[in-house]
This record gives sequence, structure tokens and C-alpha cells, in this order.
Amino acid sequence: MPAHKRGRPPKYAEIGENIRKMIIDEKMPCNTPLPPERKLALRFECTQVTLRRALKYLEKKEVIYNIPHEGSFVGRTADKPRKKSNLAALIFPDDELFYYKIFSRLEPFFQENGKLLTVHLTGNSEEKEKKLLEQFSRMEFETVIAVPNPDCRKFYLEKKLPAVFFDAEPDGTAIPCIVSDDRSGAFQAVRHLINLGHRKIAFIGHNYDSSGQNRLNGYLDALAKSRLEVNPALIKLHQPTREWGINAMTEMFSKRDTRPSAVFCINDTVASGVMHYAHIRHIDIPQELSVASFGNTGIAEDLDLSSVDQNLDKIVDAIKFNVMQLNSNPPQKIENATIPCSLIVRSSCGICKEN
Repeated sequence: MPAHKRGRPPKYAEIGENIRKMIIDEKMPCNTPLPPERKLALRFECTQVTLRRALKYLEKKEVIYNIPHEGSFVGRTADKPRKKSNLAALIFPDDELFYYKIFSRLEPFFQENGKLLTVHLTGNSEEKEKKLLEQFSRMEFETVIAVPNPDCRKFYLEKKLPAVFFDAEPDGTAIPCIVSDDRSGAFQAVRHLINLGHRKIAFIGHNYDSSGQNRLNGYLDALAKSRLEVNPALIKLHQPTREWGINAMTEMFSKRDTRPSAVFCINDTVASGVMHYAHIRHIDIPQELSVASFGNTGIAEDLDLSSVDQNLDKIVDAIKFNVMQLNSNPPQKIENATIPCSLIVRSSCGICKEN
């Protein structure tokens, strides 16, 4: 090697550093496109082969990134603007009827806006939800609407997924939430049972997410307001399913001292199991057992079941608004929203005969 070339960087590296200097001198912000390769080759007096090597050198240094068929841009790959993929996803923890109603109202909205909406059930599994988010990130989903597992929330931010949360309590992360006022709704239902003279009121549900915990808290608030003692044997927590409603009733009615005069269920699906158990055991509703629930779905209407209405239309409108704010250019700020609930009284609740 000639002495004058020893220690000098390769030609492509020199050109790369000159391009870096050009970016700094011209104050080019992230995502600014570089001039075409032909113009850069002329400007820096090199072949296009050498120029391409220089651009690859800058990519490795994370000074620029490349989009095939579009060119090179200032910034790191992480700064690359997300493409509009027209893909959107709904993530639910289980197959509760309430979530189906959300989907059925949102699907036409996304279709009208040229978006493909997919639906995914996680079974409240952190591992399954994270795998879905990895996939959505690779496929550059435009919007994710989710009832998130609490341990997955920060993962949405790490993957830079445009997300809207609902039916999940705000926890200080940068992703706002749309929630029903579950605690107040449950309080209304249990307070109604207390006003009918009931003192032994059971709670059947779960507490694995914030909505379940808030409904349990509303139940406890109503008991405390009336200075009623909490009986742990009357609180049954497991799953939001019809089968759990039947099993919980079987457990309570196996002993005379744990038989309630009224039951508040975490949702209408659980209540359907409670009412099925009452039917096969010939327990008259509401003469011998009053039942109230949460959701006001078609199940409640069919069973003439007193149930807390979540104001589904307002929830869906809030989700739509937040999606439009996220997808505007530039994205607009979205905030937490709490949607009020109201009790719909039907024939499943009656005056307590024991009193």
C-alpha cells in the first residue's frame, strides 16, 4: 500500500462523513429525505457505487435510514414514520357479550373508513397479548383498541402502537382509557336490593381486572353505607362465566347459613347461570331470591333481569373519537373518559320476604 494512503479512511467513509456534515450544516430534521443518489454522487464527486456504500455506512451509524423504492431519510430506523397499513385490531380478555356489542358497533365505522378490523381474545394471558403486539408492530397496525392486561400496558408504548384503551382503569401511562363508572353502577344495584329489605346479598364475579374490582368495591360501598356486615362466604370470585354462576350458587346453597336472599352478579352471563340454578332447584325469582346484574345485554332483556346499563352508545362514541384523534395528521391529544351507568329495574328483584 502506498505510504500516502496508510491510515486514511476508505473513500466511502469520507463521503459518508461529508454527508453527515451536510445534514448538520443544513439543519435537516428527522425524516427529511436526502437528495437522490445521482445528485449526491455529483455533489461529492464519486461514483454511485461508492455513494451507496457511503449511505450504508451512515445507516450502520444510525444517521439515516432507508425505505426501499423511496430513498434515504435523516434519522434512525426508530424515527421512521409509521406507514398507514389500514389494519386495526380489537383485543378482548374473554368472550363476554358486552365486548361483542362493542365490536358490532365499531366494525361498520372502520369499514366506512377503509380499515380492516380484526378481533383477538387473550384469555387475560400476558404472554398471548405480548405476542399479538409483537405481530401488530411488525405489520404496522394503524390502531389497536384494547382491554389490556395490566402487565402489558407499557408494552404498547415500547412497540409504539397507536392504542385506545377501554374498560380498564387509568394507571398513569401515556395511553388514556375509556371506562364505565363501574363502581357507581354496582353501588346503585346493591343499594336497590338493600332498599327492598335484603340483608344477605351475595356477590358473584371476578377481580382479575379493574372493572371487576370496581364492581366489587361498589358492592362493598353499598353494604358500608347501610352498615351491613360483609360476609366473606357470600363473595364468590373466579370467572365471568355462566358456569361460574351455577357453581357459586351450588357452593352457597350447600349450607343453610350461606344462602343469600339476593345476588348481585358481575355481568348478565353470570346472572344467567344463577337464574338457571334457581330454576332447576325450584327457587322462585323474585319471591325467594332476587337477582341483579351488570351489562343490560340481550340476556337481561330475555330473562327480565334488573341490570346496570353501561351506556354502550356513549362508550363507542368515545372510542371512535379517540381513534380519529390518534389517526389525524398530526395526531391529536386524547384524554381519559368516564361514562356514567344507570340501573334498569325489571321483575327479577322483589321485596325480601325474610324481613
